Amino acid sequence: MKIHKILLLSLGVCFLAACEKDEPMEELGKALDSYRPEVQMTPSNRAPELGDTITYTITTWQRNDNIAKVELLRKVYEDFGLYFELDKTVVETWNPDDPVMVVTDTVYNNTAWKTFPEEGRSLNNYYVTSRNAYVLEGEYIYTIPEGGKYSPEGEELLDQLPEEPYKILVNQLSYAITAAEYEMLFPDAGDENYTMSGGARTGVSSVGRVYLQNNLSKELLKEKGFKQLYKTGDAHTEITARVTTSKGAVSERSTDFESTY
Repeated sequence: MKIHKILLLSLGVCFLAACEKDEPMEELGKALDSYRPEVQMTPSNRAPELGDTITYTITTWQRNDNIAKVELLRKVYEDFGLYFELDKTVVETWNPDDPVMVVTDTVYNNTAWKTFPEEGRSLNNYYVTSRNAYVLEGEYIYTIPEGGKYSPEGEELLDQLPEEPYKILVNQLSYAITAAEYEMLFPDAGDENYTMSGGARTGVSSVGRVYLQNNLSKELLKEKGFKQLYKTGDAHTEITARVTTSKGAVSERSTDFESTY
């Protein structure tokens, strides 16, 4: 019986010691005011189309109301192919299900597009007493991504294309180009570059395709001219609400969407 009492007493002491061990950590958290803020984000439209304006409503609170700032960040990247029109021949390298060519361009990488409090205001201006929280709104216009590495169209886009995507474009063109267009690009090319019928050039031969693939430079294409070249693909956007306390504790909520253009 004595041994049992000693054992129970020892366990009781250990239990008390274990309970008391967490208290200094809790007090330390209180002293540092390091409680992470709570944050909710609600978009007005979860499947926007190009040109739509999306309103993001941010609701945030922290047990001591020690929120320093609220940021709305955006991460935008695009996966795109090309629409190319020479004269009569059209080449499209983009298909959302099975693209021939994909170029990826990151336009924004967690860049802040709105920060609260706004100039001349304090966070108290956004406090809603009935909700016991800060309620903030930011409007985002969904457009085709601009400002990335690649221009949306024209000769600038052609110049910016890496070697591999350009080779794919030229390869596709070599199988679709007409004899008249080929002759415009290579007026000195011999009959071996064409398929012939009754002495007339009716198409481009395998020899002609290889010659085009090896000799159609960007400079020549610009010199001879083309009707259209522009990007077509998917734009991916992720919007993040980041809330930071005065002690540096951070909470985030994100939502994303994509659209074909």
